[in-house]
Amino acid sequence: MSTKSVKLSIQAILQGVAGVKSVYTYLPRVQQGSLFPSIVITLEKVHEKVASMGNPGRRQIHYVASLYIQTIDPDPNGQALQDRFDDMLDAIDVTLRANKDLGGTVLKSAYESIDTDSFLPQEVAGSASMLMRAIKTFDVTVEITG
Repeated sequence: MSTKSVKLSIQAILQGVAGVKSVYTYLPRVQQGSLFPSIVITLEKVHEKVASMGNPGRRQIHYVASLYIQTIDPDPNGQALQDRFDDMLDAIDVTLRANKDLGGTVLKSAYESIDTDSFLPQEVAGSASMLMRAIKTFDVTVEITG
């Protein structure tokens, strides 16, 4: 399975998360406010190894997937904004936990852990809107033959 295929599998499950408007497998040059909240998926190949000494034709590829999550919200109520963002982050975790094999396309995904780093809200210049951001990371393992 290619890197592109793994990213598309992640994209497919995340498009069903409540509140998420856009899921990208690339970093778009410009995002319009109407496309937030959005997620950008990146995938880094960590290593590849023989899956079994008895069958050197089977290999496992280990990736680290990162989800760059952001929203711009005009709500002046900071607590309501934070609550909506936290709810969306929780919904992403629930979706990842419910799809440990990404719909049967990988050996395992987000199986052992899902890490989340959140950033302080930032004011958007020239508006009353706030920018909320977080990064989620998890491992993905694919098994191939050949």
